[in-house]
Amino acid sequence: MPLLTVNNLTTAFHTRDGVVTAVNNLSFSVRAGEVLGIVGESGSGKSVCCYSLLGLLPSPPAKIMGGTALFNGQDLLALSQAELRQLRGSKIGMVFQDPMTSLNPSMRIIDQVAEPLRIHFKLDKNTARERAILALEEVGVVDARQRAYAYPHEFSGGMRQRAMIAMALIAEPVLLIADEPTTALDVTLQAQILDLISALQKKRNLAVILISHDLAVVAKMANAIVVMKDGELVETGPTAEILARPQNAYTQALIAAMPRGAKLSATPVNHSAAEGDSPLLLEVKNIYTRFIRYGGWLVRRKTSELVAVNNLSFSVSAGEVVGIVGESGSGKSTLGRSILRLIQPDSGQVLFAGQDVLRMTPRELKNLRPQIQMIFQDPYASLDPRQTVFDILAEPLLLHGLAEGETLGQEVQTLMDEVGLARSAVRKYPHEFSGGQRQRIAIGRALALKPKLIVADEPVSALDVTIQKQILQLLQHLSEKYQLAIVFISHDLSVVRKMCDRVIVMHKGEKVEEGSTEEIFAAPKHPYTIALLSAALQ
Repeated sequence: MPLLTVNNLTTAFHTRDGVVTAVNNLSFSVRAGEVLGIVGESGSGKSVCCYSLLGLLPSPPAKIMGGTALFNGQDLLALSQAELRQLRGSKIGMVFQDPMTSLNPSMRIIDQVAEPLRIHFKLDKNTARERAILALEEVGVVDARQRAYAYPHEFSGGMRQRAMIAMALIAEPVLLIADEPTTALDVTLQAQILDLISALQKKRNLAVILISHDLAVVAKMANAIVVMKDGELVETGPTAEILARPQNAYTQALIAAMPRGAKLSATPVNHSAAEGDSPLLLEVKNIYTRFIRYGGWLVRRKTSELVAVNNLSFSVSAGEVVGIVGESGSGKSTLGRSILRLIQPDSGQVLFAGQDVLRMTPRELKNLRPQIQMIFQDPYASLDPRQTVFDILAEPLLLHGLAEGETLGQEVQTLMDEVGLARSAVRKYPHEFSGGQRQRIAIGRALALKPKLIVADEPVSALDVTIQKQILQLLQHLSEKYQLAIVFISHDLSVVRKMCDRVIVMHKGEKVEEGSTEEIFAAPKHPYTIALLSAALQ
């Protein structure tokens, strides 16, 4: 008998434009010990489906219009919130897509991971904390006993996701719903987390619903696949059968767009800058950035120090795409923020068109901002929740006097088209979009000022394969047309190989290897680079 059987689930949202059906008559089942993959583009209803089952949608505006969801004989859709709270965390675990908005910013990581044990099993604080440390070690948090006492903002994106996975698994549920569980993780940790989930699933006969836009992950993990489009099921069946012989045109398009289908054998795009005929745009010289933690109630004293970027140097020419790769916590994002002076480095130089960014006055820095833009890793945290999409995209144009009146509206609509968002969504707020759609908004904001340099921190990690392909093609087109330079930070090596002219490999804040894309992928020299590529090819 299936552990969970969903029949004709229909969920709608009441909006200012009327009733929008997000999930329409969806049916599927999952058995104990089975992994069911749910795939589809951003906005297809994948996450809404699973949130509906656990009573996690805000009501209003969300409303379940019909259907049943039988879990161990109980209809989840008929349970009260109090009854659902007894199941959530103990019998059904959940890994959310966006860890930063799912973790409590005022609680230490160790207490958040331990919380399910204290609520459902009434363990004392010290025992629950010891179990939490073991869980964090199990999901790959280095120095877990020390790092566990940090707050969420002190973890990298990948580290926060690890904490979320530890929290979901610590109470040993019988069903795990994983909403993009490896989106923010590098290839080595991604393999580790997938292997961990697979091992636990077999050991405990755990049922898993895996929501993902990464078909390579679903192909590796899932026994069966559900393909969704516009809230409806378009195709379902055993994984091998769906991938080998897809019947629906939409499924065929998803599989054709898979960036990992070439297994890192795709030929990278050759930009003119790769041949050395473009002027030097950015020079980073001996950047050294550290973080100091202070403690004490009465005396502010230094308790620890972390060197995030250690004397790192590289350059970027106009029109060139330079990839920065490495595991979560290696210093990639800190390097990107240091370049833009969003974090003040301790020493070094960042020369943009010959000017040292680190020594500019606030006025000089503001005048430079249109030429250097950033796409952040976490779109929900970087978008103002009180602004509509129109306001978000229009703000940089208004601030720098580049458009107004009717021209402003035309520019915003053009940006919506370029990043694949419907013009009708221009008056919506960030929380009304899926994670992938929010990332498209962030990309549109970065492109609004037509910069000369973009620092892209995991720009496509939250996107489904078809939109990922569209955004990568857009960035390539802009790079070639406008000689746009890009510092491309990513854990997806297949994307890096396709996008980048050169690659820099980082490990523990240092540059361990640098070279042309083909040199790095064909003949890596450093043991760490070899290990990264080996993990990507698994």
